[in-house]
Amino acid sequence: MNQSVAMSLSEQWKVNGYSFQEELFQPHEMTKMLRISENVWQQWLEASAENGQAGNPNAHCMRHLNHPGYFKNNDADFITLMNFIADERILQFAEEILEAPPVFRTSTFWFEPEEGIVDGNWHRDIQFQEPDEQVQKDYIAQHHKTTGIQIQIALIETEDNEYVPGSHLRWDTPEEYHIRLADEQQHNKSNDMPGALRVHQNPGDALAFDPAGLHRGRYHSNIKRRTMMLTYNTAEAYRFDYFSDQPWLFSEKHMELLPTSTQNFFKRYQDLYRNDVMKQNK
Repeated sequence: MNQSVAMSLSEQWKVNGYSFQEELFQPHEMTKMLRISENVWQQWLEASAENGQAGNPNAHCMRHLNHPGYFKNNDADFITLMNFIADERILQFAEEILEAPPVFRTSTFWFEPEEGIVDGNWHRDIQFQEPDEQVQKDYIAQHHKTTGIQIQIALIETEDNEYVPGSHLRWDTPEEYHIRLADEQQHNKSNDMPGALRVHQNPGDALAFDPAGLHRGRYHSNIKRRTMMLTYNTAEAYRFDYFSDQPWLFSEKHMELLPTSTQNFFKRYQDLYRNDVMKQNK
């Protein structure tokens, strides 16, 4: 990441398709967040607070760490997590990229599977929404404004994300296409992606990348992974779905536990999603 040190976060994003900031948080803060995240994760493995079903130990991630069901008789950890999501340092990171006030969308915890070693598939997120290649090409050609950002914060040292800098601005080269899409995607786990950058993060380092670019993750049972990913959108990018459907964020009982500044941040979410959340969960 040394090539980006002299560039601002927004410059990194526009030119390379990713932004990286060392030591956004201090190691002692990550120690606390690691403890909280692992506590939530272990509860999820036993029974998800959302549906009561046991989590899959061979999954790569879990969502909605901020569900109050994981913090019964533990208000202190709930407050710490919610304050972390609304921390001014991460909101400034997001706002510089989005060029608009960030609205909370979801939280994710990445971890290694219990079994197996998987180098993830190279992809652009748009391919899962639009399988038609011409539609993907048109999207890349017209993709100029960022309306959402996923910020990955390392809770322990990790090198489990790869990105091809600049690929968010253009279509695949022949070599990239061969890996990502050719032969019914038989080669998409190749370790030979040209120009791929494997990102090294120490605890507290923050990484975000444009999902329109070529990227993948790594999921090795023999390599410990602990990463908190926080997702924010602009109000303009409103989308109501599983990720944004969080009725517990309207609980006065839980919101009143939080400092005023944190409540004010989550009020952006409440104002944007209230009607759909209430309709979905009435």
